[in-house]
Amino acid sequence: MITIVIGILLISVGAPLFEALLSKLTLDSGTKIISEDSMTTFSERYSQPFTLQTDQTCYIEFSNYSPNVTVYLFILTKNEYDYYKTLDGSNPTSGENFILYRRLVGSGPIVTTGLTSVTIAWSGSTYGNYVFLEFRGNNLYSIPGEYYVMVRGTNAFGGNENVQFNIVVRVDGPGDMLANLIVIAGILVISIVGLIWLYSIFYNKDGGEKDAKR
Repeated sequence: MITIVIGILLISVGAPLFEALLSKLTLDSGTKIISEDSMTTFSERYSQPFTLQTDQTCYIEFSNYSPNVTVYLFILTKNEYDYYKTLDGSNPTSGENFILYRRLVGSGPIVTTGLTSVTIAWSGSTYGNYVFLEFRGNNLYSIPGEYYVMVRGTNAFGGNENVQFNIVVRVDGPGDMLANLIVIAGILVISIVGLIWLYSIFYNKDGGEKDAKR
């Protein structure tokens, strides 16, 4: 009886719990500050590495609520990152294709595909915007590999070179796979207990009939 309860708990509690906790892994999160030098010097830019496996997705939340600050985000492959790091100049200003979700005040979400960079400016319609990006190596299909999220920016306020923004970088975790394995384990536990129970019933029945004949 206890074994059956364990099997049921694995299916009803264990699987959803692992799926919720490990569905996405957070690589970086919080408010970041870089220098205006990031516009002319590659090594001064914010960079967050991540790795994608087949059919895996990177999710990026990006926002800027700082007056006078304009920030630019793009994604590079590791080869591109290594190349431009050696040059340590103002390039590049764009990268790989990604999908962008932007919600404007008073309107529904706007979905844009095929973008190679996104800008949130301190004035105009993008000020204070929160944007959500999905990246799979390409905006149409999965390309496994190593990548970098890059951010550069400027501060229009004289005497202040700090560029502040908010970012969250996540990738698909093993939650779905573990949840499926736990469900399978729970079903196997219940099935094995059921088979043992059925075997014991038929075994006792056959044994009882043989004893009666004696």
